[in-house]
Amino acid sequence: MNFVSLFHSIRQKTAATAVCCLIAGSMHIYADEPVPPPLPQSDTKSISRSPVLNVSLDISGFTINGDNLARSGYDWADNNFVRNVPIFFIAFPSLSVQLHPERPKPGTVSRKDIKLISFSWLADGVLSPAGIMTGASVSCSITPFFTLTAASHISSSWNYGSTFVTIATYNPDNRKYDTCTSLSGAAYSFAGTASAMLPLPARNMLQFTYSSEYTGFTRAENGEPWKCGMNQNSVNGWKFTASAMASHMFTKGSIKMTGITFSAGGWYSSSYYDDIYQPYNPSYVTFTITPMIRLQPAPKQSVIVMAVINRERRFENDSYTTNQTLLQTYTGSRWQFKTFMCIWHIQLR
Repeated sequence: MNFVSLFHSIRQKTAATAVCCLIAGSMHIYADEPVPPPLPQSDTKSISRSPVLNVSLDISGFTINGDNLARSGYDWADNNFVRNVPIFFIAFPSLSVQLHPERPKPGTVSRKDIKLISFSWLADGVLSPAGIMTGASVSCSITPFFTLTAASHISSSWNYGSTFVTIATYNPDNRKYDTCTSLSGAAYSFAGTASAMLPLPARNMLQFTYSSEYTGFTRAENGEPWKCGMNQNSVNGWKFTASAMASHMFTKGSIKMTGITFSAGGWYSSSYYDDIYQPYNPSYVTFTITPMIRLQPAPKQSVIVMAVINRERRFENDSYTTNQTLLQTYTGSRWQFKTFMCIWHIQLR
């Protein structure tokens, strides 16, 4: 599997987990991550609402076995040496910038000051090897435990010759992606998210999230697959992600949270893809189980480690490269361990 595609699929399925873990950004070049719920506000005269600028560096890494890397579609990886290596660890950085209203520190808002409805907003941008993204979102919190969010993002990317192709449209006749000129097109998205939190005794919590998102690409026609940055094998259309997370918080030591997320996601309709791709079963729903742990090695740093297990498509033919995935014939489902993933978040400002 193309490791950019692998990383995108993991991030997409674990977006709610990352938000719950309070790690900002980390290559969210798509809009399925909701804004962290706005904290309830009381007296605006006593609590500053001045914009705050946050800058952070994220180093994201994941594992991939040699056979999947050799089948990624890149000539440099298609050799016996790579194929016979049991596991690779791949990591790359991203720089995130966020602008949002200043929030009160924990303990500064009394229970009697909590409002039934409060609002917040977020403007953000990300620069990474996969491209550049900017966007904004607004959220409405109905009590501290239920939040509605609307978000919009736009992004673009660049190719690294034929070594790494991150912006392209799919050509079924050639069974591969035709590259677009770097930064010549833009991926855009509009998303709505509903999130509910249920605090439990002994520092336990449940969170439920449902997100609906439209994605599009300016260089692609309707029904034509494309990729741009972290959007891989995508089309112009609506998709959804639903998740439930159970977590336990720690107040002492470097371990701050442990939890597990169950999620499901896919396209609302197969009709978003042209007829030639229908045997692929475009509207297939992928299920993901993600146990995770969040550590805090330093005051302005956090590390989240996840194991990702997927239920995904099984195809009639198992001997294909990533570029040929969309032309395969779906025959059923299979569960498999996907990867270990690690995100090291460093708050710079």
